[in-house]
Amino acid sequence: MDFHPVKLYIYDISRGMARALSQGFLGKQLDGIWHTGIVIFGREYFFGGVGVESCAPGGTILGQPDEVVDLGLTQVNYTLFLDYLAALRSDAFSPEKYNLLDHNCNTFSNEVAQFLTGQMIPSHITGLPKEVLDTPLGQMLKPMLDALQASPVGGEPIPRAPGDEGQDQRQPPPMPADGYDVYDRSAARAEAAAIAAQYIGERGFAALQPETAGFKRTNIDKATLVLFEDIDVESRFSRLKSSLPADFLTDDEVRSLQELNDYLLAESKYKATKPSSHCRTVVSKILTSEEMKPLDLVYLTDLLQAAAMDKDLLEFLLIGENLMKWLNNVSLNIDSFPEELLLSITKFLCNTCQVREGFDWLTYGVQWQLGASNTCNTRITNRFLVNNLLSGYVTLCETAAACMLNMSQYKVYEDTAIEFGSALLQCLNGDLDEGPAFYCLSALYQFMEYGEVACLSNVLGLDLGKYVNKSDRIRKVCADINEVCKD
Repeated sequence: MDFHPVKLYIYDISRGMARALSQGFLGKQLDGIWHTGIVIFGREYFFGGVGVESCAPGGTILGQPDEVVDLGLTQVNYTLFLDYLAALRSDAFSPEKYNLLDHNCNTFSNEVAQFLTGQMIPSHITGLPKEVLDTPLGQMLKPMLDALQASPVGGEPIPRAPGDEGQDQRQPPPMPADGYDVYDRSAARAEAAAIAAQYIGERGFAALQPETAGFKRTNIDKATLVLFEDIDVESRFSRLKSSLPADFLTDDEVRSLQELNDYLLAESKYKATKPSSHCRTVVSKILTSEEMKPLDLVYLTDLLQAAAMDKDLLEFLLIGENLMKWLNNVSLNIDSFPEELLLSITKFLCNTCQVREGFDWLTYGVQWQLGASNTCNTRITNRFLVNNLLSGYVTLCETAAACMLNMSQYKVYEDTAIEFGSALLQCLNGDLDEGPAFYCLSALYQFMEYGEVACLSNVLGLDLGKYVNKSDRIRKVCADINEVCKD
């Protein structure tokens, strides 16, 4: 008997806003507002206000999932699976049984997952409605939420039973062609535009229109970027070599690392010999080794800051996925790393924005495999910067905001603008020093190009009064923000 893989696709329909704003609104921290679907036989199946539907994996307006969980394998064949769905659709999961809080897409996913594999979906997803209802605001909203129906646009009715006229449902649909999907929110943006225009005027409406193919700015004034160029390469390299454990690198690896140092110190890069491809492997070995003390990694990440200022060298170092995989590990275990290392990494990310290729690396939206799930560069970058922004460390907050400001000089994905905008607003609710305040306000102003961010600022009531007199440069940014909020 054949075995078929079963996966759970998890989406945060708040697009980061729940994580950023839930503590203030609900008095409880929520990581997301979750929608889920079961992926099997090359289709994604989910339950909403119109009943049970299906689509190509990631084929609704929600785009690609925020997380993919491997639920295991099933011996249930396609015909039996369709019979099972038909029974669910006619009774327990008919459209009229849908309830946003008590009987929703996650209830359906949990039921189907147990039928196929015996596994339940993660409890933090099924327990979310209770978490919300246990708050005072949740109790106030319950009557309204009970009346709501929700179903992501993009699904199709599933076949009623195998062998429907005009179709042979005894065989599963063909698997999608190999390749990658990128975020596509154009349908959702257009649908939301009319609503947003009521609150934020023509500026908001224009920002919500579908993106065109060439949506990123290409001409950047580097004078507007926050860059960290004052790096003593010779000193950092010497300390890096001294920090390496005995016999950690082979003689060839030491020579490869030396190539990086020699290139960075060369007065003329045109005449200097570029590092060999083996140098990337050595850099990755040092960053990911458990033998290295995290604080000693600062010497290498400082060298990467210097490398990021050279376009050719930066492109060379960014080839492959090793550097982003390491950044992903840091972002997921951020409390385990010292502030000095996080600050050095953030400065490196700031410097990567000095060329378009570096920005593209940070915001690459194509999904790639990481362990049992999919991820993408932009998700990793966003998580790392938001965590640092909200870390409570003044210098780290200031540098993370500066990196967001650098990224805003290009044109980021809408999801990124909303996630950054939400985090910046949360940060500004505190009492920031002049430096962090300036970069947070400046980045927020740039992201207000996106209607949802401007709307969020109005809804949350951004208090500019406590910052406006901190400096002349902040006063100017505050005036600019006020103009946008009046539109």
